Amino acid sequence: MIDDVIGSGTSLDACLERLTVEYGVLIAAVICIADTQIPGTAAASGAERICEKYHTCVFSLITDEDIQSARRSHII
Repeated sequence: MIDDVIGSGTSLDACLERLTVEYGVLIAAVICIADTQIPGTAAASGAERICEKYHTCVFSLITDEDIQSARRSHII
């Protein structure tokens, strides 16, 4: 699955749920451009919830932590 941004993971979870339940798709991995690392339920980020629920990995090109680090270092 390829997605643009993952936040709390709610919309991605709904999509993955439909793919897995209705169509029997196995999710090998999720790739997203940005992970905002917004806590979802139980203080886990959306990516963490997706990993746990679908037994898969979420890879992101950039995270909120990366952006904050770049800001602290005056890179951006």
